[in-house]
Amino acid sequence: MLTPRHLSAAELLSLLLLEYEQYCLYKELENKKWHFSGERLKIFDVVLDMIGFPEKGDEDFYNRQPLYNSFNKVCSSLQNKQGIVVTDEGLELKDKATQCEAAGVFIDFAESLINEFEIEWKLNNSINDTPIKKIGNWLITEKGIKWEGRGNIFIEKGRLLDLGSEDRRFMYDWLLHLAEKNILKEEDIYSLNTAFMYATDYFHFSVSPFCFSRAITEQQKIISKKKII
Repeated sequence: MLTPRHLSAAELLSLLLLEYEQYCLYKELENKKWHFSGERLKIFDVVLDMIGFPEKGDEDFYNRQPLYNSFNKVCSSLQNKQGIVVTDEGLELKDKATQCEAAGVFIDFAESLINEFEIEWKLNNSINDTPIKKIGNWLITEKGIKWEGRGNIFIEKGRLLDLGSEDRRFMYDWLLHLAEKNILKEEDIYSLNTAFMYATDYFHFSVSPFCFSRAITEQQKIISKKKII
């Protein structure tokens, strides 16, 4: 199983690879193509989870079929742009590629899928989300942490536990990905640290001090390197 070192925005690919063992990225030896297997409905459920959509049975609206239709629409438009075929069995790369290239394409597809799906349903306006505190450009709400600057970044409340776990490296990977893509300025990365700690305290989530300290150390290396370049 291929597990990418860098967690892409919104974490979808990493989540699938780490938490759903029935998913597998493998190389078909005959045609040198890559296939990311897994039922389409499972991918759909993970996308909903990653954008913070309510669980089934939640008091908030959950109209599954229209959402699934929208999901299929977004998949169809993206697969033409990014060279991926989406089937009920999973995702498949159209062209031959190296292992690294295949991982990159799937990560970009996952990132684009979540961003376009969230825009499609305008979830920020559709779901009641009570603001708690704003730190820099980060807004902490009852649903999680939202980025109010350029771009579309949202860390759902339930994911904060994973972000703080010692064995997952999610906090480090988020910072690494955002810093490398120049999505955030230096002060925005530091304010994310503060927002993250405030949110975990507010929601009474325990965070591994070692994991968080390691994340800060690594992000400082990234920022220093960029200043030199």
